[in-house]
Amino acid sequence: MTRPLLVAAASFTLFHTAMLFGSVALPLYLTRTLERPNGDVGLLFSVCALVEVPAALSLTLLPARVRKQWVILLGMMLFVAYFLLVAASSSMPLLIGTTWPEAWPSPWWERSASPTCRTCSPGPPGGRPRRSPTPSRSVR
Repeated sequence: MTRPLLVAAASFTLFHTAMLFGSVALPLYLTRTLERPNGDVGLLFSVCALVEVPAALSLTLLPARVRKQWVILLGMMLFVAYFLLVAASSSMPLLIGTTWPEAWPSPWWERSASPTCRTCSPGPPGGRPRRSPTPSRSVR
C-alpha cells in the first residue's frame, strides 16, 4: 500500500470511529449523566438529522475551485467543536444548539473524500454531472 492510501484509510477509520463513539456516548451521557428521559436522545438525533440536510445540500453550492483539503479540515474542526460543546453542555437547549457543528463534518467528509467528487463537477440543474477532463499521461 502506498502512503497516501494508508493515510486516507487511517483518517477514514478514525473519523468513523469518532462518529460511532459519539453516537454511543451521547445517549449514555444524556440518560445517565444528565438524567434526561430517553425521548431526549431521539429528539437530539432528529434535530441533527434535520440540520444534516442543509449541510449536505450546501456542498452542491461549493465552487469547483475550492480546495477539498480545506473543506475536510473545516469539517474535522467542526467535529472537534461538537464534542467540546457537548461536554460543556448541561441542558437540552444547549445540547440542541450543539447539533449545527455536528451535522456539517459527515457530509463534507463523505463528499470531499469520495472519488466521484474529485472527477465530477455539477452539470446544469436537473441534468447529468459533467466529467472533468482527466489529464493524460504519456508513457515513454
